[in-house]
Amino acid sequence: MTFKPNELRKMIPLYLNGRLSESERQEFEDALEKYPELKHEVMEFSAIKGLYGEIGSEIPPVSSNLYSKIILNIR
Repeated sequence: MTFKPNELRKMIPLYLNGRLSESERQEFEDALEKYPELKHEVMEFSAIKGLYGEIGSEIPPVSSNLYSKIILNIR
């Protein structure tokens, strides 16, 4: 199966998260050589993905009684 550029763009998150089958992954990587602009997009997505990990470590953990407080305020 040959993917078109727009289909490949939709596959970038799947590729970066290891959610493509072996054949899809191989075809995706082959297509990156054919469409250099997509290669750049994959690098950008990968950088953004890396930043999410950094942000997650900066967010304090949620209080264990947060849900109870929310319910009390709703009532």
